[in-house]
Amino acid sequence: MFMSIDFTYKDLQSSRYTFIPLSHISDIVSGIFTRFSKTFVLNPYKCEPIISIGYSRCLREDVKLESDVVMPFLTNSMEIAFSGPDFETVKKGIILFKEKDIDKDTQTINAPFLNTHPCLTNYIELITSNNTRCCGEGIGSVLNILNYKQSKVFTQSKHILAIKGKECHSFYDESARYAIPKEMYGIHVKGNTLPPKVFTAIFNSALFCCLRFHNEMSSNKIRYSKFESLRDFPVPAYSPNQALIVALDRIVDCLIWGKKQIAKNMPTNRLERYLYQMLDMIVFELYLPDYLQEKSLSLSKDLYESPLVSEGFSASEDVFEVYHWFMSANNKVRQKIMLLDSRSSELLYPMFKFLTR
Repeated sequence: MFMSIDFTYKDLQSSRYTFIPLSHISDIVSGIFTRFSKTFVLNPYKCEPIISIGYSRCLREDVKLESDVVMPFLTNSMEIAFSGPDFETVKKGIILFKEKDIDKDTQTINAPFLNTHPCLTNYIELITSNNTRCCGEGIGSVLNILNYKQSKVFTQSKHILAIKGKECHSFYDESARYAIPKEMYGIHVKGNTLPPKVFTAIFNSALFCCLRFHNEMSSNKIRYSKFESLRDFPVPAYSPNQALIVALDRIVDCLIWGKKQIAKNMPTNRLERYLYQMLDMIVFELYLPDYLQEKSLSLSKDLYESPLVSEGFSASEDVFEVYHWFMSANNKVRQKIMLLDSRSSELLYPMFKFLTR
C-alpha cells in the first residue's frame, strides 16, 4: 500500500480510471515578469469604465489611460481562494496590448489603434522622452511584455493559482478581468467534462497541494519544477459519479459565499473548516474511487441524502442547512472523515492533514 509521500502522478495514471496531464486540455502560463515595471505598472491605480487614472513611477505623476489597455494586476500575497480578490482592493494596474494591436514587422503599435486612444498616445510620447530605455526601440517591443500564449490566456476565462510553499489558492476568473505577476499561474481549460467549479475545488484541495508539492520537490529541474508540477498534474478524463460533481460545485458556491461574509466581518470559521473537509474528502473519491470503496470511505451514496445535491440549491439560502446536516447525529459523511486516521493512516490521512486550515 502506498504511503502518501510515495504516491505520485504515475500511480494515478496507472489506475483503471483515465487521467490525463492538465497540459493536454489547457493552456498554462506563468504571470508577467515586470522587469520594466516603472513603464508598465501603475500603482496606485483605479479602474474606471472608460478612462482610468494611475500613478506612473516612470513619470512620477498621475496619468490618464483608456481602460481597455490597462488590466488590474494582482499580487501573490492577496487572499484569492475560491472567490478571488475584492476588486476594490486591487491597487495596481498593468499596461498590456493584444497581439492584434502590435505590428510584428516594425514592433510598433498599430496606427488605427493609437488613433482611437489619445490618452495612450500622449503617455507613450511622455515615457519615450523620459525613459532612455525606450529610445531607439520600437515602443511596441518595450510596452508589449506579454508573449502570445500569455495574451491568449489572460484575455479568456481562466483559473488563477497562487502557489505559496505547500499551499495553493485558486479562483476562477470567468470574466477575464485580471493580469497576474510571475509568481502566479493562469490556466485556461480548453475542453473537459469537468465544470469550472470542480477545477476550482481540485486546485484548492489537500490532494492537489500534497501531490503537486511532492512532485515539485522530487524534480531535478529546479528552475521549472513548479511549472512542470502544474503541467503534468493528472485530471480525471472519465465520467465520475454525478453526486460528487454536483456536491463539489455547490461546496465551492458555499465557500465563495463564506469568503464574502468574512469580508463583511461575519465569522464563518467553523462552517468554512467543515466545507473544506467535505471538499477534500470528495476530491479523494474523484481521484481514488476504488480505494475509498475498499476502505468503506466512499461518500457517493451518502451525498444523495444531503442538501448539496437537492434541486434548487442556493448557497446563500441553504449553506446553513448543509452545516446542520453535516453536524447532525450519525451523519455518515462526518463519521467517515473522522475514520480517515484509522482506515487510511498510510495514504489519505497524511494528505488530509497536509494543510493547516
